[in-house]
Amino acid sequence: MLVEAFADVLGVLDGDLPNAEAGRLIKRVVARHGDVRELLASCEAIAAYTGDNYLPLMWRFYRSHRSTLFRLARTLRLTARPRTPRSSTRSISCLQVRIEPAISFRSTST
Repeated sequence: MLVEAFADVLGVLDGDLPNAEAGRLIKRVVARHGDVRELLASCEAIAAYTGDNYLPLMWRFYRSHRSTLFRLARTLRLTARPRTPRSSTRSISCLQVRIEPAISFRSTST
């Protein structure tokens, strides 16, 4: 979606049009590809991914399954492999920090 929109914008700019006319055409091209806010959200998700953060790209697909994913994470025994980079160990620790309060709350409320 973003690549096609950007290609169309570049196609408009490739012509020798006056700035005002190019601006009008670009607005039409962008509108054809969707709401500007949605396109910006997609840009932000892609920009976040460039830092190896894939969560923004997955969130819209897995948001409705969040509780199931936490139940699964509580059920699995997560460990870092012996030769895993330190960041993997930190990721597991962070996940445990997020899960433990949910377990504590559940055990005190039942």
